[in-house]
This record gives sequence, C-alpha cells and structure tokens, in this order.
Amino acid sequence: MHLDLPTLLVADSFVTTLVGTLLLVARLYNRAVRAAAWWGIACLFVAVATAILAIKNGLPDLASRAVVATLLNVASASYWAAARETRHAIVRPTAFLAGSVLWIAALAVPEFHQSAQLQMSLLWACGAAYSFSAAFEMWRGRDENLKARWPLFGLLFLDATLNAAGVVYGFFGEISAEVLPPLTNPFGVIYFEAFLLTVGGAFFIMALVFDRETVGLRTAANIDGLTGVARRDTFMADAANSLEKCLRARQPWSLVAFDLDHFKSVNDSHGHAVGDQVLRRFGEIVRGVLRERDLIGRIGGEEFAAVFPDTSPGVALAIGDRIRMAFAMACRYVGDRAVNATVSAGLASAEPGETVDDVLKAADEALYRAKSRGRNRIEREGRRDAAGPTNIVHVA
Repeated sequence: MHLDLPTLLVADSFVTTLVGTLLLVARLYNRAVRAAAWWGIACLFVAVATAILAIKNGLPDLASRAVVATLLNVASASYWAAARETRHAIVRPTAFLAGSVLWIAALAVPEFHQSAQLQMSLLWACGAAYSFSAAFEMWRGRDENLKARWPLFGLLFLDATLNAAGVVYGFFGEISAEVLPPLTNPFGVIYFEAFLLTVGGAFFIMALVFDRETVGLRTAANIDGLTGVARRDTFMADAANSLEKCLRARQPWSLVAFDLDHFKSVNDSHGHAVGDQVLRRFGEIVRGVLRERDLIGRIGGEEFAAVFPDTSPGVALAIGDRIRMAFAMACRYVGDRAVNATVSAGLASAEPGETVDDVLKAADEALYRAKSRGRNRIEREGRRDAAGPTNIVHVA
C-alpha cells in the first residue's frame, strides 16, 4: 500500500488541530492546566505549519519558508514554555520569541537571505535548542515524583536529537527546503516523530497535570494545614514502617515527644491568631532542623512527635534540644507581643519487639517529667539504664 505524503500531512494537521483545541478547552475549565495550554498552543501552530507543507509539498519560496519558520519556532517555544510551566517557572517573553526573532533577523544577512539551505539549517537549530531546553526543564523537575515526566522528557529529547540531525542534513544539502523529503528518506522519520510529540506529548502533559493534582490532594489529606507537618494518622503509619525497618536491620530508632509550654495561656493572653502563629513557627523550625530521613507529626493540639531512624539516643537528644532552643528564640516575640513561648520534650528509644505506641508512651513519660521539673527542657526516658545525659536544661 502506497502512503501519500501530502495526505498523511493533512491527516496529521487535522488530528493535531483537534488535540490542541481540546487542550485549550481544558484550560478554560481548569486553570491549573497551564502547561497543557502551552502544549495546546504548540499543537495549533504545528498544525498550521503542517497544512502549509502539505499544500505546497515543500517550501519553494522565501515567503512560505518565513511563515513556516515562524510557526515552528513559536511551536518549539511553546513546548519549552509548557516544560517550564511544569516547574512553575517563569516563561520570559525574550526567550520565548528568541527563535523567531533570530530567524527573521538573519534575513538581513545577504548569504542567509539567498540560501534556503542556511534558512532551514537555522530553523532546525532553533528547534533543537528549544527541545533540548524543554527536556532539561523536565529533568530539573525530577525531584517531583510524577511518572508522566519521563515519557515527556524522552519525547522532547528525541525531538531535539532529530532537529540536530536536521541541521546536519540541511547544511550538507542532504534534504531540500523546496521539496519535502520522501518517507523513504532516513530523515522521513521526522513526520512520525513530530506527530508523536504533539499527540503523545499532549496525553502525557495532561497525565502530569492530573498526577500533580492527585499528589496535591493526597498531601493535603496527610499534612496538617497550619503547621505543615504530618497529621497524626499519617505520622503513626510512617513511624511504624520506619520502626519496622530499623528493628529488622538492628539499627537504633529514637522518638522525641514535644509539648508547647502553657499554650492555653498563650491563647488566653494574646489571642488565637498569635497562638496559631506560635504553632506555625514550631512547624517551620522543626522542618528546618530535621534531616531528610526524619519524621515529624502533630499528635494533638500543641503536641508533636519526631522520629529519628538509625539515630542513637544521644544524637536524637541533641537534635531535640536544638529544636527546643531554636523555638524559644523564635518565639520571644510574635509581632510586637512578648510571648516567650517555650517547648518541653521527652525522648525514648525503641527496643526489639516494641511498637510505636510503646515508644511514644515512654517518650510521653519523659515529657511529663520535663514538665514537672520546670519546663523548657528535654528529658530522656527512665525505663531502662542508658548511657549519656538524661536531660538538657535551657536557662533563659
């Protein structure tokens, strides 16, 4: 069966137009899909350029080359903008328009103006630069664990590679601007790759957007909105997993229970707005001190617990005291009010066969002892003999 190239391009143009339109419509209904909207814009520009190529069966004159070059440069820039948007990064107009402006400005050079070969090579070079940049943006956002990111990275990197090959093909005259390369030409794969990028990329960009929304909802359900630390149920589940791993590996596992001192008096004396700010500051301080492998959760109103896996009691005691001192310093004043909020803490470490509830109970007992001995201090559990200090006291 003979595949007619102009017919294939018309079909590609129609499908790409449909996909781009659907992405823009999705943007109207969900303002969070900005990256998908950029991808939709790219699809529409590619669709128009493809239609022109199908009608003219190439780019026989400078006018058609200028129009298609502008359309494809804007499309490439839109792919890059979509990739930037996945990281919530700013899309700067100068970078967005750089490809189009460069190509048009190059026409002022006589050699470029008269050479279709150089014109097409520069077009491929701009496309390669944008696609490589877009792939790099996807790579930079890899810390956000979204599965759809990697197919997009692959499609953009493939497009960049083929565009770079186009520069070489065009510069050495292997392909002509005046006539489209046939499907039998090794470079004919570009027709299928361009279609895969627009349509397949549209699918993955929407998948990435919805994955992010799902992660956001899951995070909102698991994170305490005021303090930014884990809710009790989430913390207890994560702590149980952490404890199981450490006990299996025969590694130490420590837990510190925190309770803000006289918190009811803070609310009564300064108002709940100040009390909320105190809680918020505690969450910020703990998140700033804890290491990546540590856990922190809000157990009750002003009660918190932190887990230190693979950490000796002595080290956990020192970290807990850093938190206590940093909090006392940060809450001397809240706004123009002298609040002088402090926190007491109790530390316990796990032994074989114990559960998180067992260790938390021991830490609570140590915390109660810290409260009874004057507050603003951290005490270590007294249920077993342990080397090292049993408490650290802060003197205001």
